[in-house]
Amino acid sequence: MIVMRRPLFFFVILALIVGQLFLATGMTFAGWGAPSSIGAEPQFLPPTARPSLTPSLTPTQAATNTPTPRPTQPPGGGSNPTPTPIPPTPTPAPPMAVIAQKVVNVRVGPGLIYDVIGVARENERYLITGQFPPGDWLQIDFHGRKGWVFRQLVQLEGDENLIPPVTDIPSTPTFTPTPSPTPTDTPTATPTAIPTKAGDTPAPPTQPPPTATPIPPTATPAPPEAVIVGQNVPIRAGPGLIYDELGLANQGETYPITGLSVTGDWLQIDYQGQPGWVFLVQAEPQGDMEQVPVIEEIPPTPTFTPAPPTATPTPPPTQPPAATAPASQPAGGGAPPLALLIVGGLIGAALAAGIIYYVLRKSK
Repeated sequence: MIVMRRPLFFFVILALIVGQLFLATGMTFAGWGAPSSIGAEPQFLPPTARPSLTPSLTPTQAATNTPTPRPTQPPGGGSNPTPTPIPPTPTPAPPMAVIAQKVVNVRVGPGLIYDVIGVARENERYLITGQFPPGDWLQIDFHGRKGWVFRQLVQLEGDENLIPPVTDIPSTPTFTPTPSPTPTDTPTATPTAIPTKAGDTPAPPTQPPPTATPIPPTATPAPPEAVIVGQNVPIRAGPGLIYDELGLANQGETYPITGLSVTGDWLQIDYQGQPGWVFLVQAEPQGDMEQVPVIEEIPPTPTFTPAPPTATPTPPPTQPPAATAPASQPAGGGAPPLALLIVGGLIGAALAAGIIYYVLRKSK
């Protein structure tokens, strides 16, 4: 009897171990091994920090001598790839002047008082080398020689901002008046004595009675006037195309001339009670122009103030995404209750004990 107790004790321990293994295997197939989310509180992600709009100074790291990596050989033993060349920056085309009239005079300087050095034909193109500061005369390369054309008679091609101003303007030509012929004295007849008979006293010579020479009245010269020779001719505030327009004049209208520009190609007129300027090509002067004064004090050139850049609004910082609850685990997970563990263990132990008892009984 004592001999049988020790094997029986080992058999009981073995039966309990087998029962626990049986219970663990059953719970694994039932899905109790994974954690369950039933009844668990949802977890929220911590809010992310919003980007700060305050600029911060980041200290720059001192430059270090970084070794240049050696070019690696591509697989397969082929040659290294050829680097893609960077295309050069395109050079803007120089501005050109295209003649827009049938015939345009090319002059030595920027004004009608300068001599004509040649004639340009319609659709001919010339390189623009400069402009007179008011901007109404252009300097061109006229067959290797500097020439000037009026801006309204040509069409510009290219960037107008690339045309440089020209300051070395040729001197204004001076006109030498032609000397008038000197009047010569006309000989007058000398009165002679009338002969008489012998013994008579000679009579004194007869003198013609003096006649009064009428003095012609001095003719008052008519004031010079400018006759408009085109339609919708602009009248400007100064002698140049960059000045503002005061109004428009039509063909046949006349205005008193009050002055002449220094270059001689703009007329100052009395336009509705205020000084205005019209280009000489678009008006025909009539009358004595020698009495017209040259206006040296012209209005200042208007300056254009560029518009301030439009401020780009800064987009507001985006809100962090809302926290989402973790996906729930399938039902049946979580730890099994303690009572179920005990019952399962007893059932497994009973089955194991029954099997052992049956085996021992068969072995007797």
